Amino acid sequence: MTTIQPTSGRLLVEKINRKDTATASGILMPSETLQEENLMYGRVVKGEGFKEGVTIFYSRYSATKVVDDKGKEYFIISKDDVMASEEYDSTDL
Repeated sequence: MTTIQPTSGRLLVEKINRKDTATASGILMPSETLQEENLMYGRVVKGEGFKEGVTIFYSRYSATKVVDDKGKEYFIISKDDVMASEEYDSTDL
């Protein structure tokens, strides 16, 4: 586990890459399309107000990259910059 502790109002997030997904109406949303829109996905590692492991959506430009003492990359974002969150089944990733 990382030693990075986000301050109040911020989240420590691990970037995840998602497979192509379909909308509720069945429209396929390729991951490349979502990346063109500068939408990023992340899994909450630490922070107030969000359960650990929840997937969140945020703007590429709202995140600050940090590296822990073992060289693993994370992102710190403000809770206000979270656009949406979802529960997920880890077998879908």
